[in-house]
Amino acid sequence: MTCIVGLAHGGDVYIGSDSLGSGNGVKQVYCTPKLLVLDVFEKKELSLTKISMGIGYTTSYRMGDILRYNFTPPPIESDEDENEYLVKDFIPELIKCFDEHSFAKTKEGNKSGGNFLVGLRGRLFHVQEDFSVLEPSCDYTAVGSGQEFAMGAMFAYTKSALEPETCVIGSIRAAIKFSTTVGGPPDYIKI
Repeated sequence: MTCIVGLAHGGDVYIGSDSLGSGNGVKQVYCTPKLLVLDVFEKKELSLTKISMGIGYTTSYRMGDILRYNFTPPPIESDEDENEYLVKDFIPELIKCFDEHSFAKTKEGNKSGGNFLVGLRGRLFHVQEDFSVLEPSCDYTAVGSGQEFAMGAMFAYTKSALEPETCVIGSIRAAIKFSTTVGGPPDYIKI
């Protein structure tokens, strides 16, 4: 269980996480980060430019390992909509990767993976367990067992003049304070 918070602000995306792993009544703070930055190649005419994609994941550390060490995001066209890219290019490649590494589950013909947030070219997305891609209308969201606490805190923080990093870390701290399955030091990335 965990808490991941994302905020799109001023052309950047901030994603924060806690560092606790928990289950079956046991908890442990881990050094393994729940945040990662992947390189994506942006295609424009005949050139490729490396850009960054940020991911904050929950569900499984195994999923995070696969994303970090085995998955290579497909290239994105410079004029391609980010949501369209995630749905048409990113997700199909991700499902193939999850299948190759025995992570994707199939039940009644439907594939499932895990929940994670994606920051790409200033936009924030939530990839759900069934591989649906959602973009929050309020420019922030949270996933994991502490999401309700973090969403309440984000609502309050984004009404203030605080820096985006402060809002994200403060929201993770709210989840750490009030959720029994969120803990350890918070961390964040800026994409």
